[in-house]
Amino acid sequence: TLPPACPQNLHGALPAIMLPVWFTDNLEAAATYVQNQSEDCLYLNLYVPTEDGPLTKKRDEATLNPPDTDIRDSGKKPVMLFLHGGSYMEGTGNMFDGSVLAAYGNVIVATLNYRLGVLGFLSTGDQAAKGNYGLLDQIQALRWLSENIAHFGGDPERITIFGSGAGASCVNLLILSHHSEGLFQKAIAQSGTAISSWSVNYQPLKYTRLLAAKVGCDREDSAEAVECLRRKPSRELVDQDVQPARYHIAFGPVVDGDVVPDDPEILMQQGEFLNYDMLIGVNQGEGLKFVEDSAESEDGVSASAFDFTVSNFVDNLYGYPEGKDVLRETIKFMYTDWADRDNGEMRRKTLLALFTDHQWVAPAVATAKLHADYQSPVYFYTFYHHCQAEGRPEWADAAHGDELPYVFGVPMVGATDLFPCNFSKNDVMLSAVVMTYWTNFAKTGDPNQPVPQDTKFIHTKPNRFEEVVWSKFNSKEKQYLHIGLKPRVRDNYRANKVAFWLELVPHLHNLHTELFTTTTRLPPYATRWPPRPPPGAPGTRRPPPPATPPPEPRPLLRTRAFEQPGEGGALGCFFFFPLRRDTGLRGVETWSGSVFPRGGCAFSRGGVFSHVQGEVFFLAALDTCWLPPRISVGICTPESCLLMPPLPSPPHPPGDPGSGVFTESDPWPPHDTGWCLGSSEEITAPLPAPTPAK
Repeated sequence: TLPPACPQNLHGALPAIMLPVWFTDNLEAAATYVQNQSEDCLYLNLYVPTEDGPLTKKRDEATLNPPDTDIRDSGKKPVMLFLHGGSYMEGTGNMFDGSVLAAYGNVIVATLNYRLGVLGFLSTGDQAAKGNYGLLDQIQALRWLSENIAHFGGDPERITIFGSGAGASCVNLLILSHHSEGLFQKAIAQSGTAISSWSVNYQPLKYTRLLAAKVGCDREDSAEAVECLRRKPSRELVDQDVQPARYHIAFGPVVDGDVVPDDPEILMQQGEFLNYDMLIGVNQGEGLKFVEDSAESEDGVSASAFDFTVSNFVDNLYGYPEGKDVLRETIKFMYTDWADRDNGEMRRKTLLALFTDHQWVAPAVATAKLHADYQSPVYFYTFYHHCQAEGRPEWADAAHGDELPYVFGVPMVGATDLFPCNFSKNDVMLSAVVMTYWTNFAKTGDPNQPVPQDTKFIHTKPNRFEEVVWSKFNSKEKQYLHIGLKPRVRDNYRANKVAFWLELVPHLHNLHTELFTTTTRLPPYATRWPPRPPPGAPGTRRPPPPATPPPEPRPLLRTRAFEQPGEGGALGCFFFFPLRRDTGLRGVETWSGSVFPRGGCAFSRGGVFSHVQGEVFFLAALDTCWLPPRISVGICTPESCLLMPPLPSPPHPPGDPGSGVFTESDPWPPHDTGWCLGSSEEITAPLPAPTPAK
């Protein structure tokens, strides 16, 4: 009999956009696993193979144990502890049968329950209720395994934690917590990091106060409010429907200075990895649930729905008012297929990519790179396959949670209530491949060793993975394994879009915060690039990475302006945002210069950077006719420019009717001029003649 699940709300609105698709598509089946709830819910489920599994037999036929040999008579086995997802609000370890993975990979698999929602993560942000109780449950489970798993034939020196979604975020947070030091050695993060908008709650007191108000515990003093909440029945607290802002969480891990000692991004930049091996990856179409609501029909997403969804996305994730319009138009530009811009199906595809890139891909690549910078072994994958299930749109790619049945070997035993798929031989083969990689990693820290990929027992077709060597991820090439029916090792996964989210968007924010006052906080990874303390700074726990020669400087995009006829002339002021050199973006210095006509002012326009392939680049114009100066921005491809109004819009200077002020209606060089070329050569273009200030 499986143990009870931890208390969770069965009737409240679900954050479907952040839950795995197999959960939201099979809610009735999922509900049966959480009907039996109790506060006495902190249990581990252990799956121990009773004889050496097929992978051990393949590796060493000569040392086979007799079929009935007890597990305790053979060598100690690696241990894999699974942390379930569910947005920190739903789920139970009971949903995941680890018997196939344990038997096939010859490892011990453990699943667990941990406290969820209000009972697991309520926090006031101070000593009254520090939060992170669910994380402490996971740490306690690791302590138990370290102390007791040897009695079940497990090796306490080879414990791997793995999780999907919010469970993967927990994996990342445990890597950074000193409470878990020495309790595990390897980590697998499937579709989750510690630096997505939904990974950590940066406003815990806000949601605690909302809950307190709902149950009559609204107190000014946080300690008094918590004391009142503790007197309430747990069921009353759990059943309150406290809804977070879209793309965020109401109750989840917090930076408490203890379990999570600092912002996860800062900890990673300081090398707080405690020497863990890491395997991390994402699915091709994680953001499926984000776009299903916007997809009004089989024809895809309308232009108005696309605009609304992007606007809603920006409103909920990026609060700085001065830059919101710029950012919204920038995102729309970057995620418009300009060759087929009126195609609703293409809009749906790019919208799905937008959410996938922002919430999963960019954070995962950033996490992998930070680990690799400190010489921590990292393997990166992208998952490009999903089983055929009723109700799944034909246009859907591998969505959030679609890798899980393959990790747990579900295709080998057939469809289940949670995974009602029509599994094929290809699905069985791919599941065997994934289980081999995952359990190899648990054994050695290398998914390629010790067991080779061999699935001849399934069908006689050659397994294409037999010829593949999964390369380690490094900061330069960023190699990854494409896991699908046609596997291959590639590099720099979605590099353009990753650079957009990790480089350009933060610089847009920094540009506005430097010019204008704003107090709004952005999602963690989007706001706090470029990096802070360099590797080896005080407080780091790992040695700094080995010294490497500085990269060859890339040519800058230079723009020269000629003097205008008339009284004097102007040389434009061109701003080049400092960008990290490893992104493939041009433009790594800041310079400006201006020659003012007598009594006049300068108006300038200049390219800021060009992608190394010249696909898309950014334009900025500084207008010094205004006091204070103002900046206009635009984005260009070689074919077209998207220009945005200047921000902010101050009143005209005294006596100036607005001459020389750039607006969308002002003359702009034709789109096929040098302004829209991604060339590293010197290009020339005329500037409008400045109008003297009055």
